[in-house]
Amino acid sequence: MIIAVENAPKGRRGFYGSWPQIGVSCGLLLGTVAVAAAAAISGDQFETWGWHVPFLLSVILAAVGLYIRLNAAESPEFLAEKAKMEKNNVQQKAPLRVLLAHHRKPLLITIFGRFAEAGNYYLFTVFVLSYVTTSLEVPRQYGLTAVMIGSVLNIIMIPVFGRFSDRIGRKMTFFSAGRRSSSRRGRSSSSSKRASSGRSSSVSPCSSPSDTHSSTRHYRPSTVNCSPPPSGTRASPSATRCPPSC
Repeated sequence: MIIAVENAPKGRRGFYGSWPQIGVSCGLLLGTVAVAAAAAISGDQFETWGWHVPFLLSVILAAVGLYIRLNAAESPEFLAEKAKMEKNNVQQKAPLRVLLAHHRKPLLITIFGRFAEAGNYYLFTVFVLSYVTTSLEVPRQYGLTAVMIGSVLNIIMIPVFGRFSDRIGRKMTFFSAGRRSSSRRGRSSSSSKRASSGRSSSVSPCSSPSDTHSSTRHYRPSTVNCSPPPSGTRASPSATRCPPSC
């Protein structure tokens, strides 16, 4: 990722950096397809030997990635900075100490920014596969299919938003989704309040106090009996409050 961004032309860093990033979604898509294929082939034996097949096949991709990384040249920007430090005889004996002493704020922003992003990512790509089978009790294939669809959409949209970040800036791109999500929640809350107010105004006049309280959440017809009480018995308080139209 860093090599791609540092080698990018001016004004294209977001777009160039997006291509290594789609490798995550490509790997997720390929892994999910492999797991789905192994589950279909092994059937009930998936938990005994079927899961070994995609796990062993991943060794091939790991070898390819290692070969690319070992043979990738450093970017001109990095080499220029390295030469500058060597010329000025600048050496950091404890770079971690320098980082924590002088760069705590950007470090914490980066860490917690990644928490917000990666937390949601693994929630929907890892936890959901277990949740749909154990809590929702639906076939595993439903969750695998949903993850594959999401991976395809990621592969398509990540370069689009990478190019978008080159136009409007990284911060605006990163925070725009959060602001839009908050505004949607606000509109949803206002709609719920208006709907609740509309339901409460349509409560039947024959509802008892307990019925009126619950009807603000979910309207139900009144169950209070407004017929005259039998002779020789006292009328209930709710019946005496009912208007003649009941």
